[in-house]
Amino acid sequence: AAVGDSVAARACVGTFHSRMWALLREGRPCDGRGRAEALIGSERCRTRLWQLLGPYLKTIGSDLDVKACADISARLREACVDSGDAEGGVDPAALAIAEAVVGESDAYRALKAAATYERLKSERGLIDYTDMLAIVYDAVVVGEPWAVALRSRFECIAIDEAQDTSLLQSRLVDELKAGARAILWTGDVSQSLYAW
Repeated sequence: AAVGDSVAARACVGTFHSRMWALLREGRPCDGRGRAEALIGSERCRTRLWQLLGPYLKTIGSDLDVKACADISARLREACVDSGDAEGGVDPAALAIAEAVVGESDAYRALKAAATYERLKSERGLIDYTDMLAIVYDAVVVGEPWAVALRSRFECIAIDEAQDTSLLQSRLVDELKAGARAILWTGDVSQSLYAW
């Protein structure tokens, strides 16, 4: 019982997003752009960002919903897909994601709006739920000291509902598992949210 109690006392439990938010708040030093102080999940931040993106959508002649643009942006990042290249070409995978959200007729405009959404977030020091994962993943991959220390922090990683793990989440686990003695994935593929 004593061994179990000591392990339980060190346990960190939560969703990917709640754990990444906690890690960002406790460990990430202020960078050149300044620490993101606001999570877009808060209603005030979301409303302000939507007020900024709404007029842009009108300038490109789109009646897209701002939430759809944010959804496309998150899906692109979760799937580790770039929306386009420097020459203006569009990645077919990105186009497919946009089409799944808004339909074929608005897909190109939706990708432009999603890119604007990303730019506005960055300019205002805001992050959304997918950013929490991406920031930690990028920091571990490039070797930022606060993030590399996370690799030795976890003795065991348990992922429940593994069928709902995005590519970004899987890559993050791969990066963090270096110090783990055990990784447990449980789930049912027939219940996958990411079957799209």
